[in-house]
Amino acid sequence: MSSTEHFLQFGQLGGNHGRLHSTLILIWLTCTWVLWKEHNNMIFNNKVVSIDELMDKVKLRSFLWLNAKDVFFAFSYQCWWFNLLACLACLDIAM
Repeated sequence: MSSTEHFLQFGQLGGNHGRLHSTLILIWLTCTWVLWKEHNNMIFNNKVVSIDELMDKVKLRSFLWLNAKDVFFAFSYQCWWFNLLACLACLDIAM
């Protein structure tokens, strides 16, 4: 599967429009961004991070981007960190 196909498929998990859709797109972009940055960090700085550290970075970056982008983003960092799926379910209901 190409990255374009994966992007489109991932985005469709939240339907074709609405807050959940745009949030899933942003999470996909965050994953891509974090992987790219860590790939470069591994190659140029010889640093390797664990899967858990990658997930932590995705959670942090996605929270920061969503908090800055969406004025109706009403989740605390702790809620986003520990209950990500529940937060996404709330976005689906709030559409």
